[in-house]
Amino acid sequence: MPGSGRSESACSPHTPPCPQPKPHPTPRIRRMWVWPGQMWSSATPAPCSLGSHGLTDTLLRYTAACSRLLVQYKAAFRQVQGSEISSIDEFCRKFRLDCPLAMERIKEDRPITIKDDKGNLNRCIADVVSLFITVMDKLRLEIRAMDEIQPDLRELMETMHRMSHLPPDFEGRQTVSQWLQTLSGMSASDELDDSQVRQMLFDLESAYNAFNRFLHA
Repeated sequence: MPGSGRSESACSPHTPPCPQPKPHPTPRIRRMWVWPGQMWSSATPAPCSLGSHGLTDTLLRYTAACSRLLVQYKAAFRQVQGSEISSIDEFCRKFRLDCPLAMERIKEDRPITIKDDKGNLNRCIADVVSLFITVMDKLRLEIRAMDEIQPDLRELMETMHRMSHLPPDFEGRQTVSQWLQTLSGMSASDELDDSQVRQMLFDLESAYNAFNRFLHA
């Protein structure tokens, strides 16, 4: 009312309780806000059929996108974990983010595993795509310690070995094998230097492209 001296938006006994404001985020926290929406939009692959030749392009794009977001999440969360936020669950509670599908992907640390009634070929393909993307994006985000790279690279090699459809002379196997040998000569805390990172990215990108060509042959 005019002349009442009270703001129209002020709380009163006759109005519902005012909502509590969200905590004021720091710049690093604000950067984390972009992630849940992206992860949610990629948490479930678009409907598609699994043909006799393996995964469709849609499913491959989903696997690559979700794997990339998982790596980006880990890199972003490291910057806020500690005094500001102790866990991703606390982050979601504190800033009132409702993203259950994204949380499932984080907890499993991989895209949704796809199977069909013909066995595990599609799962192997999805895992190979995911691991290629994971290692390359770690390097791009300057995650280069031996103990951060070697486990994913070893799993990539093991997964390719399980793919009986993959030719024995597939160039990606040799590429990954050579880099595993390089990493085996390093201690856990040793890091790849700039030249090694650049070469490894080039080699893995070439191997990944060769894998995609094989899938579409």
